[in-house]
Amino acid sequence: MSDSPLLQFYINNWQLKVGDGSRVRFWLDKWCHATCFKEEYSGLFSLILDNEVSLRTMYERKETAGDWVFNFRRKFYGWKDCEVTRLKNLLGAAPALVANQVDKAVRDSIEAYSAELKSLAMKLLESMAKALNMKGEEMRELFEEGMQSMRMNYYPPCPQPELVIRLTPHSDPVGLTILLQINEMKGLQIKKDGMSIPIKPLPNAFIVNIGDILETVTNGIYELNSYDKSLN
Repeated sequence: MSDSPLLQFYINNWQLKVGDGSRVRFWLDKWCHATCFKEEYSGLFSLILDNEVSLRTMYERKETAGDWVFNFRRKFYGWKDCEVTRLKNLLGAAPALVANQVDKAVRDSIEAYSAELKSLAMKLLESMAKALNMKGEEMRELFEEGMQSMRMNYYPPCPQPELVIRLTPHSDPVGLTILLQINEMKGLQIKKDGMSIPIKPLPNAFIVNIGDILETVTNGIYELNSYDKSLN
């Protein structure tokens, strides 16, 4: 088992998430490589003033000072300096901290993308309102403060499609669904006149599905899209 490629994959790629670190104690909890710093660096721990300090506080100090800051009772030299260096080297490769930095970059990108999608959705809804002789402001009032969510799906090739039970045709319980297909793999199908019609992906284009709520608000003038997905 120790030589298993699958096991080695997990060893190389696992990451421990610690949230914002406010509930994780830097010295007392095993958050870094399953190591308790109190035990592994007992000599340093005996000299620490704030031995129950949180990981978040320590990380914020590091961001401000540009390096890890440890509050010791007194200055020291010799082997303890080596221990501090060894601890900093370990922290430099801590999976939880690497994950936190990656998470922030991804979160910032998703938040910016979500804001742009909301703006696009409002423009689409206002255009639909004009086609219905409604005021754009009226449509905006209905949807602007509503819930917005995002989902990312990945559908890998299916090695045995004959064994898979497909999703039944369905609609979305929302106003609009804005879909971006990032490759040219066909899969989405809409129902029209009792037939499933495949949607050909277009580069750099969105697919907009009308949901249950918009159909209700417009008294069926804009009909919802019933759709399903085919197997690859």
